[in-house]
Amino acid sequence: MIYTLTRRFPILAVVLLSVGASLVSLPAFSAPTSDRPTHSTEISQRIAQARGSTYREPNGLFEISFPSGYTFSETGSGISFASRDQSFAGSVKIGSAHGRTFTLEQLEGSLKAEYGQRLHDITWQGSSVQPDGSLRVDWVGTDSDGNDLDAVSFIEQHGNTIFILDLFGVNEPYANYNSDAEAIVGTYRVRQ
Repeated sequence: MIYTLTRRFPILAVVLLSVGASLVSLPAFSAPTSDRPTHSTEISQRIAQARGSTYREPNGLFEISFPSGYTFSETGSGISFASRDQSFAGSVKIGSAHGRTFTLEQLEGSLKAEYGQRLHDITWQGSSVQPDGSLRVDWVGTDSDGNDLDAVSFIEQHGNTIFILDLFGVNEPYANYNSDAEAIVGTYRVRQ
């Protein structure tokens, strides 16, 4: 099932996880969407924008913090977030592994297959296992609105939950926001 909230950031392409679907028995990743926040999310966004904030998933599955000026919106499968200038954004998505255990290669294959179908002109730039056991996948592509994305995705499985953290420059090089990316990734914690 795909949940969508409309956001006031129409320029952003946020890739959301489709929790109920599967590809080779893995959760599939839905097409990029533009979403607008609900009233309660707008309040959270104003607070986050004013001082930076930490988001804790209601079931304790993950937490992540953002630099000052960032806003975030809850989605049906996690959160999406964006910088004040909307040129750097991302999402955290969670989904069920449906009782199966997947290798990093299987997770990477599923991510690439789905993102490759949903985005245009995607180029995979490399992948590497991180010290925490997650897999980092670097890529560039174009969303359905014509925005160029310069992105990094981190994918991992813990227990029956698959986690994906996406970070991307929107019509800007990722490197222009490297310090923000490092700050965000440095605070990202998943329940093991």
